[in-house]
Amino acid sequence: MFKLAWKDLRITRIFWLPAAFSYLVFLMMFHEAALAELAVGILMTLGLAGAILLIDDTQRTDTLFAALPVRRKEIVAGRFLSAAFVTAICLILFMGGIVGLRALLGARAAHLGVLLSFRTGLAFVLAAAGFYAVFFPLYFRHGLGKAVLRFLAIVLGASIIFSLVLQAIGPKVLGEAAVRTTAPGVFLSVPGLLQALWIKTEAALGAPLFLAALLSVCALAISVSLRLSVRFYSRHDL
Repeated sequence: MFKLAWKDLRITRIFWLPAAFSYLVFLMMFHEAALAELAVGILMTLGLAGAILLIDDTQRTDTLFAALPVRRKEIVAGRFLSAAFVTAICLILFMGGIVGLRALLGARAAHLGVLLSFRTGLAFVLAAAGFYAVFFPLYFRHGLGKAVLRFLAIVLGASIIFSLVLQAIGPKVLGEAAVRTTAPGVFLSVPGLLQALWIKTEAALGAPLFLAALLSVCALAISVSLRLSVRFYSRHDL
């Protein structure tokens, strides 16, 4: 499993330097809003994790793996592990990029200081893990191309439903001020509504219980995703 994850990092090693540069450039482009900066960091992370799958898909490595004495469960676990490695590396890049922007831009980037916190790191990891939990079962069942289309449809649909529901019940649940300060539009309002929901729920449960609940839900989602991925991939005819 660890060797498979290491293989993913090795085959993409020539892309890491330009990818890191691109990552930092995008952080620079969206530095005016802290939430936008966080969203861009997460999306870039997912893109880099997806690049590994794209390389394998174009090289048809699935057929090679099927001929090796490696269980499909190990292949699936290796994918999850390589995604975790990419997320950890990108989190370091993200935090380092924020520190660099604050040093470079001074007062113009002072508002980004809020991102240099444990909560931001936790939100970064949980968001990436949530996307992986949804995407990998689709990937191992349908292949990369169909999985991406289905994944985008799920994300767009969930964003619309989430935004509309919270905008409808938000004034009562989150408060009028929280709803008014979110960006206009269905999709642009999602990060702000998520932030307001996070703050409200943490205040209601208390920080320790809220953290335990988040980690429990994340662990459950990854566990279910891993089981489904193994099941789908075991039935997949290579």
